[in-house]
Amino acid sequence: MNLTKKITPRRYLWIFIISSLLFTLFITIVSFKSLFFDQLFGFQSLYKHQLDKLSSQDEIETVFVGDSSLGNLIDAELFSSLSSNKTINLALTGFYGYAGSYNMLKRAIANKKNRIKNVVLLQSIDAMKRPISFDGYILTLSSLDDFMELKPNEMINMIKAFYTLTLSPGNLTSIIKHYLGLSLYKYPIENDYIKQDSKMQTNQDPAPITMSSEMGKTAFLLRIIRFCNANNINLIYAHGPIWRQIGEKSSDYINTINEILSATGVKLIKEVVFIDNKDIGDSGDHVTPNKKSSFTEKYFRLLKPLLIEI
Repeated sequence: MNLTKKITPRRYLWIFIISSLLFTLFITIVSFKSLFFDQLFGFQSLYKHQLDKLSSQDEIETVFVGDSSLGNLIDAELFSSLSSNKTINLALTGFYGYAGSYNMLKRAIANKKNRIKNVVLLQSIDAMKRPISFDGYILTLSSLDDFMELKPNEMINMIKAFYTLTLSPGNLTSIIKHYLGLSLYKYPIENDYIKQDSKMQTNQDPAPITMSSEMGKTAFLLRIIRFCNANNINLIYAHGPIWRQIGEKSSDYINTINEILSATGVKLIKEVVFIDNKDIGDSGDHVTPNKKSSFTEKYFRLLKPLLIEI
C-alpha cells in the first residue's frame, strides 16, 4: 500500500497546524504550572514567603517594597519600634523590578485591615539600568485585572516573557529535573530574606556604574506613583546602599538617576549610603546580616522627616 497518496499537501498542512497547536498548549500548561504553582526557583520561594507574611499580618502602616538591597537592609520589626508605625518589608529581588514592586504594593493595599499611609520604594542604584521586568510582572499577577491594565504593547511583551521564562535553557533544565523527581536546591529564608552566601571579596578595584540605553524606563515606577496618589499614600523613594568603592566612583551616574527620579515628582532621598568593607555582605549592594539593625537605624534617620505618623 502506498501511504504517500493519502497524505495530501492540504492534509499535511492541517496535521502540522494541529500538532503545533497541541505542542503550544502543552508548553503553555507546563509553563503556567511551573511559574504559578510549583516552587522550582529561588525567587519563587522568596515570593511565597512574602505573600505568607503579608496574609498573616494586618493593620500595617508602613510598607517597604523593592529588591534584594532592601531585603538585606531593613529589619521591619526594628523599624516598627523606631517609627511607632507597624512596618512590613516585602522586598523581592532585582529580577522583579519596579513591575513586581507595583503588584506587591497592590496586594498590600487590597487587605482592608491594613492602614497603609507610607510606602518606601527602595531599589539598588543600578535598578535604573535594568530593562522593564515583564517577567517580574507575570510572576506577581494576582488577577486578570493586573493583565488588562497593561497597554497592548506591554501585553505582547508580557506574553513573550511568559514563554521565554520557561524555555530559556537554565529554567527549562530546572523544570525537566523537577518533573523527573530530581531534588532541587531551595533558597533558605533567614532574618526575613534569602540567606546570604559567603562574604564578597573586597580585594578588587571595581568599575564605576555608568549610564546605559535602558536608563529612564520608568513605566512601572510611574504606575506606583499614580497608585499611591490615588490611594492617598505617602510614597518615598530611597536608594539601596552600595559598596563604597563603587559608589564613590559613580557620582555622575548617581546624579543622573536622581535627575530622572526627581522629574517623576516622587519624594526622593537623593543620598546614597555607602557600605564599608567590614559591613559588606555577599554582594556590593548587600549589607552583612549582623549589620542589618544598624543600617535600619541609619535609614530610619534618613526617612523620618518624610514619614507620616499614623
